[in-house]
Amino acid sequence: MKQVSLAINPARHWGQINIVKIANQVQNDNPHENVALEDILSVALDMAQATGNAIVLEKIEAPHLSQ
Repeated sequence: MKQVSLAINPARHWGQINIVKIANQVQNDNPHENVALEDILSVALDMAQATGNAIVLEKIEAPHLSQ
């Protein structure tokens, strides 16, 4: 998946590759592709492992405002 590769390449320079963030970005940037997030995560993980960089596997949530 070319979009995942294009998203991982710049992340290599940061030291850590957040595959959840990358998968969400790829899915949001390509809604017409209709690919499951889990499938994108699998491809992103495979590509990230090949880089030798540290891999982040968690989703960082924005704080919710409560009333």
